[in-house]
Amino acid sequence: MTSPTKTTTVAPSPFNPVKILLALGILLAVILWCVVSLTVTSPLWQMLILGGYSVGLSLVLVAQVRRIGLRERG
Repeated sequence: MTSPTKTTTVAPSPFNPVKILLALGILLAVILWCVVSLTVTSPLWQMLILGGYSVGLSLVLVAQVRRIGLRERG
């Protein structure tokens, strides 16, 4: 005799797009790091390029979270 299986469902989070964006951003950061380390010889320029990417990604993530927060408030 088999017992019925209970399944629990969780409502999807409104922040799922932010999680996907963060995962893609980190993946692209690793790829950018590899490309920059092979092509740019100056450590200063390497730091500027990677730092600029990091700041840009952070601003995009903050804007996305704010947009979701404002939408959820109503």
